[in-house]
Amino acid sequence: MKTYYKYIILAVVALTFAACTQEDDFTPQTDSDAVKINATIGKLQTRVAYGDDGTTNFINGDKICVQNILRESKNIATYTFDGNTWTTTDALAWNGGTAESQFQAWYPATASFDKFTLPTDQNSIEELPAADWMTASISAMVKPDDKTINLAFEHKLAKITVQITEFTSQFGDDPDLMAATIYSLSDEYVTVNGGIQPVLRGNAATAIVCPGRYAVGTNLMEIRIFDAGRETYHEVPVNAFLTDTGLEAGKHYTFSLKVGKDVISINKVYVEPWTEEVINGAVADNVSTYTYFPDRHAFYVFKSESFYDAIEQAEYSTSKSNPATVKLMADIKLDDELLVPRGRIILDLNGHVITASDDVECVIRVTGSDFIIDDTSAGKQGKIVGGLNCKNIVHYETTWSDKYTINNGTFQGSANTVSVIECTQAGALIINGGTFVGGTYSVKAEADNISIAGGNFVGATYDLSIGNKIGCISYNAETGQGATFYDGVQLHGECTLKNLMSADAGYFDADGAQITVADEQTSIEGTVTVKRIEAAE
Repeated sequence: MKTYYKYIILAVVALTFAACTQEDDFTPQTDSDAVKINATIGKLQTRVAYGDDGTTNFINGDKICVQNILRESKNIATYTFDGNTWTTTDALAWNGGTAESQFQAWYPATASFDKFTLPTDQNSIEELPAADWMTASISAMVKPDDKTINLAFEHKLAKITVQITEFTSQFGDDPDLMAATIYSLSDEYVTVNGGIQPVLRGNAATAIVCPGRYAVGTNLMEIRIFDAGRETYHEVPVNAFLTDTGLEAGKHYTFSLKVGKDVISINKVYVEPWTEEVINGAVADNVSTYTYFPDRHAFYVFKSESFYDAIEQAEYSTSKSNPATVKLMADIKLDDELLVPRGRIILDLNGHVITASDDVECVIRVTGSDFIIDDTSAGKQGKIVGGLNCKNIVHYETTWSDKYTINNGTFQGSANTVSVIECTQAGALIINGGTFVGGTYSVKAEADNISIAGGNFVGATYDLSIGNKIGCISYNAETGQGATFYDGVQLHGECTLKNLMSADAGYFDADGAQITVADEQTSIEGTVTVKRIEAAE
């Protein structure tokens, strides 16, 4: 916000504040010196667009103001976008002959090039675009043959979304964000007259604000929560990111908020390029592809079509000592099998759902990678769901050195699923947690090294088909608890319940009593949990 154009000479500074109107009685398109324009938004940014399909940078009906600062007349005009071209009935002309012209432009047309009063009424999708102040400039140039200037606009403000991702147990079952006020900075260019009323969508609030760093001890916003028939008010103090780093123009910041009755805090901050996409009449804040954070070697995925690209880039950029994380920032829909042939990758479901179409027989196929599936979200609601013709949710094709780990997530098969998790040939399969639902087999594995130290197994015909891997079922060393088999445990093949269990663990029923199993026994009815056998005192 502090870098502005030094070439504007004092003699014409006053023209910056001129209104976008003309008294000259002519139509520029028919004048030999009339200015034609192309207008785009640079640096992969897009306009705050609500109501079109998001395929153009500007939307039908947008108006921008353009000024030739080296003219004293016919020097300013409002251009309107019809979805394809920009037209005006005002007078804006080139300087003729070899004389140079110099242009500056701004959006919205009611603003000016270097001053803006930020609207505080941003509480609807119709009002928010008026807060998206953008400018563009062209260096001095002689009129070209096509009489056209190319204007690349850039956002001068920042966009923030505050998302309540966690309510503490002090609240009821379904608290709602009823109202919010967001506080913006101001500077010598941006005037703000009071708190901003943001767009509310569910438990999230979005507003456009002035960039900069907030003062220590100030508030970012105030919120009103409706819960169990009563309303409570909460102040949201700024965190270290807002005071030390601050907000940058042209960026979208998402703040993850934890709300309690007596304490409220910003847990995480995500920084992305400012982009918008309209989906089914609602706004989804997405980047055009994944975003890579080199400091954490992480690929954040916002769109389904970007998932494949992010996995591919992660594959080529990993090593044994430097695994890459592919983190979901939205639900993903797959129309094709996801193939992971190489690298060391952590797939973080982050509370989101991967859903495969009915034509996909295998959702994720891993053929030569150390691959970890996890869910770092607070609620652990991440899922991978197969369609009607799914045969495998995750299929591992191992080599001698490959290792596959599942820490969290739900893996849900269909009626036609053969195995929820399948691991073939050599290598290692490690299950520390997760929920495995449906299918003929929850886990079907031929890996040489198998470890099942946790997880929930629900509704499969056979819970495990893993050969006779002696001692492969154990427990979490910290909690002393391992896998739980709802509706009983059923093995398939040559494995037996006794052989699979580690020496210091056992099967326990729903009442906590240890279950005695026979040497050749392969099934137990009722809910069964694996636990550590505590040594007798």
